[in-house]
Amino acid sequence: MTIPLPRVLRAGGAAEYAGYKTAKDFQRAVACGEMPPGFDHAGGDAWDRLEIDDAIDLLKSATKRNYRWQEQGAHRV
Repeated sequence: MTIPLPRVLRAGGAAEYAGYKTAKDFQRAVACGEMPPGFDHAGGDAWDRLEIDDAIDLLKSATKRNYRWQEQGAHRV
């Protein structure tokens, strides 16, 4: 039986879920706008797993766009 992931995650869980090494790395990503801001939940900061998924999708699409742009720029004379 598989236990589903909770929808609301604290910084440590959100960091692990999003692939950051530490909660501090995740907090830096939040501060620079790479990851969504947290919200107050039960007296502490928390993140919605679905918002983290959306942020990761945006990062992936931006990376693909930048890669294509860099490829095109490399062929210019």
